[in-house]
Parts: sequence; C-alpha cells; structure tokens
Amino acid sequence: MPNYDPNKVIVTLGPITLGPDFKKGTFIKVSYDVPAFVKYVGVDGSFVRVKSSDESGKIEVTVMKKSASNDLLSAMENDDRALGTGINAVQVKDASGTSLHHGDQAWLEKLPDTEYSTEEDSVTWNIIVGKLKSNVGSNA
Repeated sequence: MPNYDPNKVIVTLGPITLGPDFKKGTFIKVSYDVPAFVKYVGVDGSFVRVKSSDESGKIEVTVMKKSASNDLLSAMENDDRALGTGINAVQVKDASGTSLHHGDQAWLEKLPDTEYSTEEDSVTWNIIVGKLKSNVGSNA
C-alpha cells in the first residue's frame, strides 16, 4: 500500500538539514525557471521546438517562524553577503518515496521578507539552483 509521510521529506543545503518544523500545507515547492523546450509557431501553423540549455530552478522551503533553521539560514546568507561563501549543494528527498531534486551549485536568493502578526507565522526561503536535476517519483 502506498504511503506518503511529510516527516520523511528531507531538505539539505550544504551542511544544514532544514526542518522538521515545516509549515502546515505546502512547505516545499520545486520549479524550473524555463521549460526544457519552447515552441515557436510560424504564420502557416508549422512549429519548431527549441531546446533550452537553461536548467536553473528554484526551491522554496517554508518553515515555521520558531524554526532554528531560520537562524542557520540567516547566518549562511549573511556570510554569503560578506564573504561570497554561499554556494552549496542542495537536495530535497522524499524518503517515503522516490522523488529527488538536487543541484551542486545552490545559494539563498536573499533574506526573506519579515512579518510580525498575532498568529504563528512562517518564513519562506528561496534557494536558487544553477543546474537543477529532478525526479518526480512515486510513493508506491
């Protein structure tokens, strides 16, 4: 019987393992910046596919505001701004299935916007990936 366990989704950026206090609901989003092929259509209706060599993407990770991951990522981003040391490997792995997303050259886009409210908030970190490799697997 297939099972999915959100507690078994593991995110690492360099030496940091994020979570496990992710936001309820969607807490990770992986996306490519451009499609692998772009379609161009001529006036006569004929078309051609043009392959893009851009394999860059983004991984959005949302943790609770109380998460210690925020302190670790803030330190990483601040060091990168000061020293340029922020390029790391990144991996998102669903250990309860076969999905895997990774890249060898990834960095934090910027410090996230900060909000304060009367409820427990979350913080979304954007990780830019120079060359994203993905397998959208199953939990079978």
